[in-house]
Amino acid sequence: MTNQQNLVSTTDLPLIHEGNRLVSVNRTKSRRPVMLRLMTAAEYERVTGRFAKLNPHQVITYELAGKYDDQVLTIGKQRFDIKQQIHSLPHFKQALTPVDTLIVVMPNTTVLNQVLAQNFGRKQDAYYRQMVKTTVFNVATKDPKVRTAFNEDLKQAVSKQTNGGLARLDIKDDYKKSSSVLIGGFLFLGLIFGLAFILATALIIYYKQISEGLDDKIRFNILQKVGMDHDFVKRVIHSQILIVFFFPIAVAAVHLTFAFPFIKSLLLLFGLSNTALIIGTTVASAVGFMIIYFIVYQLTAKVYYRLVER
Repeated sequence: MTNQQNLVSTTDLPLIHEGNRLVSVNRTKSRRPVMLRLMTAAEYERVTGRFAKLNPHQVITYELAGKYDDQVLTIGKQRFDIKQQIHSLPHFKQALTPVDTLIVVMPNTTVLNQVLAQNFGRKQDAYYRQMVKTTVFNVATKDPKVRTAFNEDLKQAVSKQTNGGLARLDIKDDYKKSSSVLIGGFLFLGLIFGLAFILATALIIYYKQISEGLDDKIRFNILQKVGMDHDFVKRVIHSQILIVFFFPIAVAAVHLTFAFPFIKSLLLLFGLSNTALIIGTTVASAVGFMIIYFIVYQLTAKVYYRLVER
């Protein structure tokens, strides 16, 4: 193992916005959740090497996810002035998540315990009042087989040492594997349903235009008898079918533009926070749909023209 580091803090504490306060979930009907993780100033100094001089009513905050711009942090009935907002902290990387997450450095253990007792003092909240030790390390090998064997041994060792106690083991390889399975399944379903709906829509429009072509055949014959040439007939047919095919795509593009923030929030549930990648795949998908529609449009125009020409 390499780069082993330890951190002692609370577990993630579920709180809710109530005006300018953060209160425990059971005390409000608000729907604005926030996760809070507390650590002492002494632990902060040990981990970062930075000096933190805080009085009993001051804290340091770190926005792990979301945005918190207030200069005052009120947790339950306790009010704290935010002395400093830091932008980096070892072991914690900022990320976009559906729920805001804030790490708070408390002045000392006494104040931290007071916050926990006031907001999580019920018997069923005992889990949240425990301090959690987080150990982070790397495995000094790139061989996947050796890494897999080490991971299995580590799982067994943790299970034996904790003897059924509260312990959690997060392994990057396992997370990548489970994420690939989950995302791959949704990708497969998305491709199947997307292709089915695209073809269904294109074929509905195709047969609709063909049926109209049979009805319009007499009208076009009359127009050609009175002097309309074949080139003009082609232009009329192409313009008519072009509108029928690509107007739904234009409307869909407008809908997608307004729905993009909601889609982006949904993708956060899968850990996808790269906005540039999401925009790129969205544009690529739209272009792919347009290519399929264009192919069906060309086929429809040719068949339609053969039906109505003299």
